[in-house]
Amino acid sequence: MIQKRVIHTLKGNCAIYGLQSYADVAHRIESELADSGGALDRPQCDELVGLWKEAMARVARACSVAIGSCAIAQTRAFEP
Repeated sequence: MIQKRVIHTLKGNCAIYGLQSYADVAHRIESELADSGGALDRPQCDELVGLWKEAMARVARACSVAIGSCAIAQTRAFEP
């Protein structure tokens, strides 16, 4: 039961924050759990973890670009 709640919450949070592809996978897995009445299996878990790692890598790249842009702007502020 706890896994179903976690997947449901994950789905909603991902949808709210624009991670729609992740929300779609969470929705599919949520439906599979409802249909089977079972628990999260290893392939489902691996899929969620893999997608989450990809999403976090994209966030890290975006933050790195943003931080780099700020550093360039700060450096230029001190140029004559």
